[in-house]
Amino acid sequence: MNNSKILTTEVAMEKTAVVQTGKPGINRKALAKKQAGFGAIEMIVVLIIVIGLLALAASRWDTLFGSNEAAEEISNVNMLMAGAKNLKTSSGYGTSGTNLVPALIKA
Repeated sequence: MNNSKILTTEVAMEKTAVVQTGKPGINRKALAKKQAGFGAIEMIVVLIIVIGLLALAASRWDTLFGSNEAAEEISNVNMLMAGAKNLKTSSGYGTSGTNLVPALIKA
């Protein structure tokens, strides 16, 4: 009889140990309801990451789309060079000291 009491006590202790460690005895439906969906903290973390990425993109906006200014300046220089070539006559650009700027602006 002594042995049966010891065995019963050991089995009862093993069952409580299983429940306490969270292995087989957990109510899976309650656990699934508890873990479903986004929580407030997760949503805040996602929003912080998205806002950070948007701020990074906004700071790089000029470097990504600022190349239009450089292309415009290159076009202006090319137009000035073409205008200077058109001003040249068979005798050159005119007498020494001639101001070519007004003629280039008109061209």
